[in-house]
Amino acid sequence: MNAESKVPVAGERVRVQPKVKFLPVNGGRAFAAPGATITFKEEPSETDGRLFLFELRFGPGLRISPHVERITEGFFILEGQLDAVINGVPYSLKPGEFLSYPAGTLHEFHNPGPDVMRCIAWATPGDDHAAFFEGVAVPTDDPANVPPYYPATNDEMRFMGEVADKCNMKFKFTFNEE
Repeated sequence: MNAESKVPVAGERVRVQPKVKFLPVNGGRAFAAPGATITFKEEPSETDGRLFLFELRFGPGLRISPHVERITEGFFILEGQLDAVINGVPYSLKPGEFLSYPAGTLHEFHNPGPDVMRCIAWATPGDDHAAFFEGVAVPTDDPANVPPYYPATNDEMRFMGEVADKCNMKFKFTFNEE
């Protein structure tokens, strides 16, 4: 390296400083919905849409209706329990266990309680998944505080379905009798 200009000399190796991202506990943009919080850790905008890495917290009793997406998705359980049904096969995940499945896989989730389930999850590609969370949840400054869960109303399910359609997701809701 030329000391005066700090320009590399031909044939000289240059150390490139990698992009480093640090987030403190509960760091990252966070959103809350009934019975859940989602904290964005690595956003699709930071990975050219290739990856979305996020922390999920599901309160006791939370149910996510069966749905299909165009993404590959994975979950590493940190705390609590996550029951999943993947293409009709049940799984009961405990801390330290991992589950993933390819795009187009029918899946649904339930936290049987009694504790909050916390996991690190990823989706690839990530743009649609992040957009869905941004569309159906509200920003929160306290992702560790999971709001109480209640079953969605028919209007809320219709709204989630509209957002999901825009995000290449299809839900199989069970509507309540009106």
